[in-house]
Amino acid sequence: MAKYSDAFKEQLVQEYLRGPKGYKRLAKKYGLPSMSPIKEWVDAYRLLGREGLKRKTKKSTYTGSFKWDVLYWRKQRGASLQETAEAFGL
Repeated sequence: MAKYSDAFKEQLVQEYLRGPKGYKRLAKKYGLPSMSPIKEWVDAYRLLGREGLKRKTKKSTYTGSFKWDVLYWRKQRGASLQETAEAFGL
């Protein structure tokens, strides 16, 4: 079973977006060990909407060639991990 339900994640994201509470205050309010999960959920929600909060049920596998292409792309552009993941849908 997942640690946090999709509904719980969305509740925290919506509360954050309505303001004025920050990540740290929300983490404390809901008893989360850190603010990191909330930040990740907010980023995912902003990028993909509700779909970004859903748990992935299948582990993805990638070919060696694809992995090299991703690494090459990242190096050529000086992209961050987040930018690279977004560009390749990872």
